[in-house]
Amino acid sequence: MDKTVTTTATTTKASIEAKSANKSDKSDKSLFTPIFIMIAICIFIFGIIGIQMLDRLFLGSPNLNAIRLFGITIILNIIIFVFIIMSFSKVKFAVGSQGPQGNKGSQGGYGIDGGLNICKPKYQTAQDKKAFEHSINYLDTKPPLIETT
Repeated sequence: MDKTVTTTATTTKASIEAKSANKSDKSDKSLFTPIFIMIAICIFIFGIIGIQMLDRLFLGSPNLNAIRLFGITIILNIIIFVFIIMSFSKVKFAVGSQGPQGNKGSQGGYGIDGGLNICKPKYQTAQDKKAFEHSINYLDTKPPLIETT
């Protein structure tokens, strides 16, 4: 009877620990969006301050709108980068079952080459291709020989 109470208490304690672990996982997932939004807002505010600094730095420049557009795209890229880092830090890799393994057998001989070389693919090298194109495009600029009799 004493063992049953101990086993039940241990089982209950283990189930409570599992539930608390699940709650912490759920709380991490539920807090992801607000945390990301706060970080994104902070990055956006600092980015706007940086764009204002760029405006003062390049005051009177004919390309001021392009500089502002560049600053905004940098801010958006930083926000996207932070989102990707925060998202993929939660990824857990599942370990799969190990595939079949065995000893690799010995490799057989290649045999004697028949001389025809019909089994192996023939590759045209760049030098062969250049020589072929040169022979097709070659113009003989020598004047023809005229034989006089």
